[in-house]
Order: sequence, then C-alpha cells, then structure tokens
Amino acid sequence: MDVAQPGNTTSDDRSEALQLIATPRKKEIVKYLFYESSATLKELAELLKITFPTAAKLIEELQQENVVLVHDESRSSGGRRSAQYHLNPQAGYILCVDSGRLNTKLAIMNLGREILAHRNFRSPVFKGDNGFIPLLKESVFSMLEETGVSMKNILGLGVGIPGFVDSESGISYSFLNYFDKPISITLSETFGLPVVIANDVNLMAHAEHHFGLAKNAGDALIINLGWGIGMGFILNNEVYMGGNGFAGEFGHIQVDPDGVPCHCGKYGCLETVASGEAISRIAIQRLKNGEKSLLAYDYADDLSQITARKIVNVAKEGDEFSIRLLQESGESIGRCLAIVMQILNPKMIILGGKHSHAGRLITNSLEKCITQYTNPKIAEDVVIVQSDLGDASNLLGAAGLVIEKIVCAEA
Repeated sequence: MDVAQPGNTTSDDRSEALQLIATPRKKEIVKYLFYESSATLKELAELLKITFPTAAKLIEELQQENVVLVHDESRSSGGRRSAQYHLNPQAGYILCVDSGRLNTKLAIMNLGREILAHRNFRSPVFKGDNGFIPLLKESVFSMLEETGVSMKNILGLGVGIPGFVDSESGISYSFLNYFDKPISITLSETFGLPVVIANDVNLMAHAEHHFGLAKNAGDALIINLGWGIGMGFILNNEVYMGGNGFAGEFGHIQVDPDGVPCHCGKYGCLETVASGEAISRIAIQRLKNGEKSLLAYDYADDLSQITARKIVNVAKEGDEFSIRLLQESGESIGRCLAIVMQILNPKMIILGGKHSHAGRLITNSLEKCITQYTNPKIAEDVVIVQSDLGDASNLLGAAGLVIEKIVCAEA
C-alpha cells in the first residue's frame, strides 16, 4: 500500500499532477468541469470565448494527459449528439477538513466530487491544547491506507475553521492560533501539501453557490445554525468575504447588553441566546428549575447530555417545552436577520448546520420576524429554504477552494 509519511512529499513528487493543467485556459476548463460535472465543446468554447476548434484542441490535450474523459453523449436541440466531457475522477484527490468548535470532519474527495473515505473526531484544540495535529495526522493516514491513495496524488488540503480567518495570510485568529506560525504553514509542513484555509461559513457559502440551492440565486444569505451561528454572503453572484475575510460574524450581534458572557469577550451576543450551545444550556437550566419536558425523563440521570439536536428531535415528537425553545431561538435570529435584510435585500435565505434540521419549527419564527420587522417591499418574495447539501457542504466548499486557489490558481 503506497502511503506517504508526513513531510516526505516534495514539490517534484507533486509536479506531475499539477503540470497537467499548466495553462490558464486548461485551468478554466478544469475549474468549470469540477463545478458543473460535465460540459460539451460548445459550452466550453462559449465559456472561454474561443473557437470550437481551439476548445477541441484543449480538450484533446487534457484527454491525452488523462485529466479529462468523455462519457455519455447528449442530444442537442438540433438532434445531433454532443459529446459530454468530465474530469477523470482519479486524476487527483483533495483532502477536505471541516473543523468545528467541538468536532472535526475530514474526507478524501476525488475530482468527481465523490467522498472516498471520511473520518470524525472530537476537537480538543478548541479547548486550548495542541492535540489537533496528531489526531488530524492519524485520521488522514488512516484514510490514505483505506483508499490506497498516495499522498503524491493529493492536490491540496482545504480547511474550514470557525471565527476570524485570514485566507490570504493563512492565519486563524480565533482558533488554531497557538502555534508560532500560521496554521496553514503548520499544516503544509505536516503533510507536505499546499494548504488553503477559510472561515467555515464561507466554505458553506462557497458550496451553496456552486453546488447548492444558491447556484442561480445571484444574491443569498447562508446561515449556519450549529454550536454557534454564522452567516455567509453571496452578493452579485460571488461569495463575499469582506475586507479581511471576516464578514459574516452574524452570531456576535448584541441582542442583550445585560446578557451572559460570550466566548468572543462581549456580552449578550446572538449566540448566547439562540445558538445550539445556548439552546441546550437554557434547556438544562429551565429543567433544573422544574419545567416539564420529555427531555427531563430521557436524561433524568444526566441533564448535561442534552444537546440542540436532541432538543430538535423531541420537538418534532411534539414536546411543547422544546418547541418553545426553538421558537424563541428563531425569533432572536429573525430579529437580527431582519436588520441584515434591510441592508442587503437578498432574495434567498439558506439554512444549514445541525440546528437547521428543525425545519418549520425555526423557519416559522424567521418568517414572522421578517414580516414584522422588515419593509414589505424588501420582504416580498424572499424564500427561506433548508440546504440540500447536508453535512458535506463545508467539505465540498473546501474542495472547491483547493481547485480555485491551488490547482487552478494563476501563476
């Protein structure tokens, strides 16, 4: 089994995979096929604004280099068949990492966007120690062994991290910032790979923009309802990350000046009353104070086991206590969302993250607040939907970022 060890992969080992797509036009084709899955020569010619013969020549070269394959032909409107081209799934692989405050998910993905192996581990790094790198290494090399993929065929490592992340410098200011160098450099040295990092919600927005419900939306807000609360922006058909990449700290809008401390150092942030962590904390306190719920029976021996996901589950069973908690959370989120909508006027709002599985138990409150606090012309025709990408959204976003920033980056 050909499994490389950390730090043993040189740039020469990796050159074969990267040199195959050395020209700007080939890079555009590779990027387009990664996002769109397949295309005809006519579509590629229109994309690149080149002639049909030139597009055919580029595709022929990519086929010879084993980067592009031809598959099922589709019938054009004129009745003639047009060959469909797609990336060779085995031409290269991407390591994708989605680090949360409590858990880290990671996967090996091929160029057909198929996940070949995945792992999940608790993230002690977010408790302030340095156990993250050893656990990540163990998981990565376990996946390489499982799949038989060689490290020299990995094109890059894409990582999502919560909080303030500067993608350009490779620095995470909120988490994974206890090293003496940017986390991107630490990871690159650990695995011998080019690395790109981004805020986790920006990865979610990237995935929604290219693969999800916002693909043709133009303008959309993506809300990550998890342990915390974050927001991603798709504006003018592009993911907007802000001046330093810090846009979207939606969860740190202050809603209660006299509220509880937030992990950011402020008081009464939206996350302290409406996030997954807040919902479970509030539920536990209310149950200790004697309020009734199915949760009190299910977790009578240890209320600390109550999580937002478990609250959502019993709410769907009709538990009034849990339904009320989710409604209160939705109203707090909705009031802040109404402010953002007044400024940006989006036409679509996409909910992702574990907490989003509450569905109408959350969206009813959001719609109520949008109606109550937003100008009717701005609220008109706004669509609120739950992401259809599931738990893989951030991993897809990480893969897309590797394709754009590493594989197809301008020289």
